[in-house]
Amino acid sequence: MRTLYVIAAGIWKGAKWVWTAIVVAIFVGVATPLISGDKGNFVKSAFMGIVNWFIILGTIQRITLGAIVFLTLLALISGIFTVIFKSYGPQYAPPPEVQAVFDYIKNDMEAKKQKEDLRQDRKKEAFIEYLRAFLRQHCMPPATRTGRVPAATTALL
Repeated sequence: MRTLYVIAAGIWKGAKWVWTAIVVAIFVGVATPLISGDKGNFVKSAFMGIVNWFIILGTIQRITLGAIVFLTLLALISGIFTVIFKSYGPQYAPPPEVQAVFDYIKNDMEAKKQKEDLRQDRKKEAFIEYLRAFLRQHCMPPATRTGRVPAATTALL
């Protein structure tokens, strides 16, 4: 199944680009004469030339139509296989050198986060100490500033 998936995924990738190019080419071919406003120019456009070429329905036209139908079905089937068997897709395992770089970056990011957390904790502790000192200095009665703290105010500190 994995081989089938890889083949179908490759065909589907190519088919998406081809069909996108075809749709854009048809859109530009049809839109250009319409935007220009010359209705007689639309009949002479490349799109109408292609349509008129297929109306003849000779051997070459039949082969061309058969190829278009075959490639369309191939693209649709490969797209369906790609969606159904997506779990069989290639599992990318980076080379050891690349994995080592990824691990180094991951460890570095974790170390920076830990340092930042410690710095934030220190800032919080310093701010709490500042508030305690401020409370002692400005908000408590003078008797408690000397170190004798009544039991009722120790809960604040």
